[in-house]
Amino acid sequence: MLSELDQLIGQLDVGVTPSQYYLLGAIQEKEPCSISSLAKKMDVTPSAITVMLDRLVQSKFVSRYHDEKDGSQLYPRMHPILGNK
Repeated sequence: MLSELDQLIGQLDVGVTPSQYYLLGAIQEKEPCSISSLAKKMDVTPSAITVMLDRLVQSKFVSRYHDEKDGSQLYPRMHPILGNK
């Protein structure tokens, strides 16, 4: 739930931009989700999502994993402390 995400991010006292916060909520809402589906949802380019994900990975909010069926497809995954389903 987004309210739980609000509380956790507030407790961690980290700098998350509004766009990154929205991206975290979109990932949490519908995991697994592709980079392209996130880009459509946020009305930005896939490369913009990749940049935001890079920063979220660096901050350990999300990780990336390869699809078992299509190894070239990467999906973001919420860090378990942030409510990974």
